[in-house]
Amino acid sequence: MSRGIHSAMGRLLTHLHLECEAPTLDDLHRLVREHQRLVPLETRIKLMDDEPGLHRGDFVRPLENDVERIVSRGAGGLRWTLTRGFRALLEDLGFEAAFMVLDPGHCCVRAEIPEGPEDAPRTGRRAGRAARHHRHRPRAPSRGRRDRPRFGFAA
Repeated sequence: MSRGIHSAMGRLLTHLHLECEAPTLDDLHRLVREHQRLVPLETRIKLMDDEPGLHRGDFVRPLENDVERIVSRGAGGLRWTLTRGFRALLEDLGFEAAFMVLDPGHCCVRAEIPEGPEDAPRTGRRAGRAARHHRHRPRAPSRGRRDRPRFGFAA
């Protein structure tokens, strides 16, 4: 990871009011919770970036720019922007993280932790093999299953 991205990830972690010493399940829970609480899911950034991106021929800004917007202006982004930054943050903290693309066009991050996949947090979206076959339908939360472990981060 480049020095600039490492510095940006430090700023993002400070913005989330967190310190992480090792890639643990508790740290992952806190990271997901604070990121979802403090970094908004919004379309305003997409609208601001579409026109310049159209002229440049690309729509992916440097990650440092996205972090600067989040930290200095309280901006957020769409799932592709937020997930890209969250994956970089997880990797910078020592987690093994990978992108997962789900239908219809959702981008998620899967984090590997020493405790194993059965102990990881979930955000309510399907992951892995089931994700490819899942049609996007809102589901009501099931009763009595709130204590089940969760895994992944979906923006």
